[in-house]
Amino acid sequence: MAYYLRIGKQKVIVSEEVYRRYRKSQRREKYLHEQEYENGVVSIEELYSPPASKYNIEEDFERTEISRKLWSALNELSAEEFDLINLHFFENYSLKELAEMKHITYIQCWRKRKATLNKLRLMIGEIY
Repeated sequence: MAYYLRIGKQKVIVSEEVYRRYRKSQRREKYLHEQEYENGVVSIEELYSPPASKYNIEEDFERTEISRKLWSALNELSAEEFDLINLHFFENYSLKELAEMKHITYIQCWRKRKATLNKLRLMIGEIY
């Protein structure tokens, strides 16, 4: 079995030992971060950074606008298309689970998702 790590957009093939150590360090780092969050630990950098750098009004406005446009486009989808997007992206059902639920093949489900996402891209593109 080939093991690889992503560095940027590039895949680098590594040995199993390197792969396992890297994954272990990633899990450890995530665990420590979660523990800090649960215990209310604040880093020194956060204490000395100016509040203005943490909150950007323009970014917040842009994020809100994109969200509004996305929901507007989602509301224009058919019930079947909206259901597929909602279950897959918001309720985290896999395509395999959706295909079984809708009594269609995996490939048909994948094609419907692809067509619906393309439709959304076009709709959002028109909104911009």
